[in-house]
Amino acid sequence: MFEPKFNPEKLRNLILYLAHLCKDDRHFGATKLNKMLYYCDFTAFARLGKPITGAEYQKLEQGPAPRQLVKQRQILIDAGRATLQLESVIPYTLQRLSSTVDSNQIAHTFTSDELEIIDQVVDEMRNLTSREASEMSHQEAGWILAEIAETIPYETAWLASPTDPEIMEIICALHEDELSRNAALTPAKLRTERTSSSRTRATMPSGA
Repeated sequence: MFEPKFNPEKLRNLILYLAHLCKDDRHFGATKLNKMLYYCDFTAFARLGKPITGAEYQKLEQGPAPRQLVKQRQILIDAGRATLQLESVIPYTLQRLSSTVDSNQIAHTFTSDELEIIDQVVDEMRNLTSREASEMSHQEAGWILAEIAETIPYETAWLASPTDPEIMEIICALHEDELSRNAALTPAKLRTERTSSSRTRATMPSGA
């Protein structure tokens, strides 16, 4: 099983960069940030062979979220690089993070391939509400397979959304083995087409 190497600085920079790109998104709060981080990392793993930040994602009720988010977000706030405000967007109260750092100082820390993934994820999720982003992530094989608070393996980025019975049977077999032999067992038909496609989400459902 793939064991990611967590890069805390890269996660902090990705948080800031997403906050910059979403500064005009009225639905950009903690829930949507978590989903964007998840799709950036898992899409990068599927397309590039490694995630952007190497953060560890857990299954929560509202969807995947990096375990390290709260700590790294607080580091940014304490350093004056970000601010966190509560905003009412009926029927929610959003935790809106804003970056105080010049985006050009952040962008250069990512590769061109990583920037392309980040920009596409933001573009495809821009018009989603927090609830829609959460519901979208609930269609991901990794979220479906995991129990609450369990870690979602990066290898699940290779799995198609389990709507087809044959695919679901394969996914269940993988889950019984805790995905330990995922790289060897995952058939080519379960790999997503991401190399040049505009679909950047790991298994983003159609019509989302």
